[in-house]
Amino acid sequence: MSVVRYAKEAPSIPTFCRKGKSSQLLVDGRPFISLGGEIHNSSASNLSYMESAVWDKLVEHHCNVIFAPVYWELLEPEEGQFDFTLVDGLLSGARRRGLRVVILWFGTWKNGFSTYAPAWVKTDARRFPRMEREPGRSCGALSSFGTETLRADARAFRELMKYLSIHDAADRTVIMMQVENEPGLRGAPRDRSALADAAFASPIPADLHEALAARQAAGALRPELAGMHLGEKPSPWAATFGELANEAFMSWHIASFINEVAAEGRSAYPLPCYANSWLVQYPGQEPGDYPSGGPVSRMLDIWQIAGPELFALAPDIYLDAFAGICADYAGSGNPLLIPEAGNRRRESAAHAIYAIGRHDALAFAPFGIDSMSDPLLARTYQLLADLMPLITAHTGTGRMTAVVQGAPVNSGIGPAPGVNGAEKEVLLLGKYQVEVCYHSAPRTDRPPAAALIIEETPDSLTVLGLGGMDLNFSSRELTPEGRRMNVDYLSIEEGEYRNGAWLPGRRLNGDEYVLRFGDEPAIRRAQLYSYA
Repeated sequence: MSVVRYAKEAPSIPTFCRKGKSSQLLVDGRPFISLGGEIHNSSASNLSYMESAVWDKLVEHHCNVIFAPVYWELLEPEEGQFDFTLVDGLLSGARRRGLRVVILWFGTWKNGFSTYAPAWVKTDARRFPRMEREPGRSCGALSSFGTETLRADARAFRELMKYLSIHDAADRTVIMMQVENEPGLRGAPRDRSALADAAFASPIPADLHEALAARQAAGALRPELAGMHLGEKPSPWAATFGELANEAFMSWHIASFINEVAAEGRSAYPLPCYANSWLVQYPGQEPGDYPSGGPVSRMLDIWQIAGPELFALAPDIYLDAFAGICADYAGSGNPLLIPEAGNRRRESAAHAIYAIGRHDALAFAPFGIDSMSDPLLARTYQLLADLMPLITAHTGTGRMTAVVQGAPVNSGIGPAPGVNGAEKEVLLLGKYQVEVCYHSAPRTDRPPAAALIIEETPDSLTVLGLGGMDLNFSSRELTPEGRRMNVDYLSIEEGEYRNGAWLPGRRLNGDEYVLRFGDEPAIRRAQLYSYA
């Protein structure tokens, strides 16, 4: 008797899709949200260090994804000679711990400089030209007009993707690629090299002109670009964009460069790719004080037009205006993912709850996870993982929302609707109005409160809450006489989810007959009813 052995079918390549008004990342064919941690810049350069100081921190915090760099200078130390030792170690270390990987490609640009380019690139300025802050004065950032730079970076990125397509085909450990890191020019608003000056004096590209005109006609442009002048034919950058001309010019050319790198890599292995941004730090800050040309919110239209190979443009959020920044980046067809976030006052737990619940974020990762010790984040990630089937089922449905305490309105970035930064705030969900009553005002010496609310049925709610607050409900429905309906609880339970099933704990009643949360994250289920 012959035995027929069938090869195990490889899992599908991670991909991005739309669901309702939101987006989802599919991993192994199922919706996946990254509860991640980004490691320090140099951690992944040594496998022994990763074993001794990094991997256990990700497990300790219940991460499901590591955001880790791959360095061009170490991947291709000699031109055309590639060393995948660190990549192999990253993949094997993640697999042993059941983690997925988002690779951060530290190629041409990192934080507005080019420190991760190989030595053979850095030492050949004729072949690989630099940006110039002033005519004739080059700086430490490679120019987006360097055709050899683009060719070399794209080739290295393609080799990395080709390697992953072969050596990660059976596991799909790597789920996304970040192309470069916080790109742009620091120290000046625009590259003043001869090539850049000539391009700046020329009319804007016809495809950019056409795409901006279409967005303008549809009323889909960001308000910051409302003052630009689009004639029947393309005009030079200054005539088109006015005071935003330098930044618009840099954004177009840097985004076009990165799009070509992404396209070359995706031709070998079509993983989802995104770019990230160093944000404007305060209203009126000049480009160049932050990397000019990066995907800051007012340049998202230009980046989206120049970068069709990038499925998302992501903010790195270290500012207090977290909710406003999320709202800024979650619109205009751009899915929200936060690959790098601050945690100076242990705010990561609340921010993860808010970003995922309010804006269907695809990823959240505090920076420097390998030097953190945050039990609050660890427990929150654990509860979010337990809730994940419920969360992904409600993505894009309008039946899930979230709040976070102390979101400032006057941020200059743009407030999230319904967030007022006061001790009470009100939001609408289904047939109910939800009043969130915080137990104390926001404080800088303690983490903020947050809650994620899911409407499973019109009268059944599941809430993940953190921090001192009560949730009170009132009806949005009226009696035939025009009076507002009364609302009360049928039941309140504490408990947890296991494998998608609710395991109830205590039934709360008596003087605990309120949907209340304290300092530790917890899940509650409430059954409501209305009466005249």
